[in-house]
Amino acid sequence: ITRVDADRFVWHRNLTFLGMVLGYAVYYFTRLSFTYVGLAMRSDLGLSMVQLGAISSFFPLAYMNSKFLSGVLSDLLGSPVLIFSVGLVFTGLLNVAFALGNSVTWFTVIWLLNGLFQGCGATPCNKMLMNWFPSQSRGKWWSGWNASHNVGGFGIPLLAGGMAAFYGWRWGMIAPGVIAVCMGLLTLCFMRDSPEKLGLPSAEEHAAASRMGVMTPAAAA
Repeated sequence: ITRVDADRFVWHRNLTFLGMVLGYAVYYFTRLSFTYVGLAMRSDLGLSMVQLGAISSFFPLAYMNSKFLSGVLSDLLGSPVLIFSVGLVFTGLLNVAFALGNSVTWFTVIWLLNGLFQGCGATPCNKMLMNWFPSQSRGKWWSGWNASHNVGGFGIPLLAGGMAAFYGWRWGMIAPGVIAVCMGLLTLCFMRDSPEKLGLPSAEEHAAASRMGVMTPAAAA
């Protein structure tokens, strides 16, 4: 393994990991946004608590099925980055679409569709973690990626709740949606599925070469 290849490996691995952490945090933005604008919606549109519950009732079922489907698609298409990024863009667009509605039927259908795309986050990340990190250190990186849950959970009450309080509940949905679309486009551009697709050694080969110090110095020039 040449030094240039080793440096390229580390660069793309770190960029992909950063994309996973930030991208999945933004998935939480579009997943929990409704939670923090619901009361403002109720006040503005005169909805009952039963209606608010109906809007979100199908979301868990859609999310459950989408996690399985995203794993199948990642295998079939061979690109977890594509599934991750496209899913993030669509959850963002659906958050914006939610803000354009006025009826319980509209809100329920849009939130159901949002659930179908939410599963595109975790499963592709799991696959990329397997691709980029060797078994000896994978647990450490996996734990680091899990911090994205907390980052997203911390940020969305401030973002959606703050926007709803100052500008109305629709902006509490639109702001996370726009951020998700932008983040999805960035992850599509900068994340990579695996080192092998870049012509680089596998994660296990890179780790073995690093431990043994067998990288050839000739490529350092």
